[in-house]
Amino acid sequence: MDAEIAAIRKRRAALGMMQAELAKEAGVSQSLVAKLEAGRSDASYSRVRRILDALEAKEHATGLKARDAMSRRVRAIPPHEKASGAVALMRKLGVSQLPVVEGESVVGSISEEAVLALVERGANLAQETIATVMEPPFPQIDEGAPLQAATALLMHEKAVLITRRGKIAGIITKSDVLSAASKRHV
Repeated sequence: MDAEIAAIRKRRAALGMMQAELAKEAGVSQSLVAKLEAGRSDASYSRVRRILDALEAKEHATGLKARDAMSRRVRAIPPHEKASGAVALMRKLGVSQLPVVEGESVVGSISEEAVLALVERGANLAQETIATVMEPPFPQIDEGAPLQAATALLMHEKAVLITRRGKIAGIITKSDVLSAASKRHV
């Protein structure tokens, strides 16, 4: 629940809601919302739950689907590539993670954090393959799934792959969700 409380401000902002509007929808005071967002309240479970439920209801009401927020150009890297190649590709694309794909199958993921762990160990990035350092694959959801489903996954994952008829059609990161939500509410 702590992670959910910490995300209240981001979720509210992504929906274009003011604290007072969220408070009214949840039936709590605006000061409680402000205190929770600032990490200065130990509100009862039921009051926090009402706020989270109000956010979820608003997210469902937006009607946004995963396809509305996804980046359609998905770049992946094979597991036999060197870690230095992953770094070069991430820098070129301006991303912090990539899916690792072998043939048609997503077999893992690589992130800046994984590469930093290699650097910390003193490994040579030009010699280490991605297969030796890759992390589990990103979760996958259908492009027609509610955007809220991707948002929920992003509370614990670096990215979510979006599928169309079983094939990768896009990728969503936290930045994509916030961008889609802000465009919708401007």
